Parts: sequence; structure tokens; C-alpha cells
Amino acid sequence: MMMLSFLLAAEIHVNEGEDLKGAIDAAQPGDEIIVHEGTYVTGGLWAITLEGTQAEPIIVRAADGEEVRIEGNPSQNIIDIGGSHYTWKGFEMYGGSHGVRVETSSHATFEDLTIHDVADVGISCNRPDRTYEDITIRGLEIYNTGIGGGVGECMYLGCNDDACQMWDSLVEWNLCHDTTQGSQGDGIELKTG
Repeated sequence: MMMLSFLLAAEIHVNEGEDLKGAIDAAQPGDEIIVHEGTYVTGGLWAITLEGTQAEPIIVRAADGEEVRIEGNPSQNIIDIGGSHYTWKGFEMYGGSHGVRVETSSHATFEDLTIHDVADVGISCNRPDRTYEDITIRGLEIYNTGIGGGVGECMYLGCNDDACQMWDSLVEWNLCHDTTQGSQGDGIELKTG
């Protein structure tokens, strides 16, 4: 007799005061985590890995029509996130070093985010020895970068000297402003690789 084992995708709702990081860490392919209105404080670095599949991506998003804020600590990135076939959508994020620091990722979407008041860069795909395939960065508003004296780009994509690679990706419909507090304040910095 053959036994088949599989997990059913779930719709998981998280409310203010509940363990958002724990819900994200437990996500399985096909899960959709819907985060409800409120402020969620990281208290330090959130290192997140989301491993969805093409047929069953993982979605982490703000509930429709609700304001969801993720507050970081200026000494840490708000989130470090990596994996495959995932979406991170609809959050206001502020108060970290980097807003979103992307680790090795493929088929990932960052959409409808507001990232502001960060010590350095808004979103980065620039870790040496990492790869970034089919990354979509759409509809982000990024401002007040570099407030801690960092370079202050809105986006930093690719690495100096081809130390990381990003390809087959889409960056569209983003708004970058008020970056002059940083030492450079570039809008989108594209590097070799």
C-alpha cells in the first residue's frame, strides 16, 4: 500500500500583539499570511526564509485596506529575507539600518511597500556571493534614507566587481524621494552583475 503525504495550504491571519515572526517562520508552500492593522516591532534583526514553489508560492501581505507598520531597530536591518517563490506586500517599514536586505532569492516579489526613515538603504540585493533571479520590485515608496549617515540609496541592486548577480528582474512604478540625508542619496544604484 502506498501512502501519500502532503500539506494543505493555509490562510493565516495575524493580529497586532501576536507572533508575526513565528507565523512567517512556520509558513509552508501555498500559505498566505495576512497581517492585520497595527505596529509590529522587530526588536532586532528578522532573518526570514520563505521557500514556496512555482505552483504554491508563499504570500505575506497586509490585510486589504489596513495600515500595517513594521518598526525596526536602527542598529539592524528591518528584515533580511531570502528564498524562492514568495511575495512580501503592503507594509510600511521604518526604523532599521537597511529596510529590506534580500538574501539569495528567486521568483520573489516586493510590492506596495513604504520604506522610510532608515539609517542606510531602502532595499538592497547586494550581498556578495548571493544570486537574485526574477526579482520584481513594484510600487514601492522609499524616502528619508541615510538618516544614520549611511549612503542612503533607495535601491542598491547588484555588487561591485560582479561579487553577486541579479538577472531577469523587473523594477517598475516606484517612487524615491528625500534621500539627501545620506552621503550619496542615489535613487537606484545598479552595479555590475
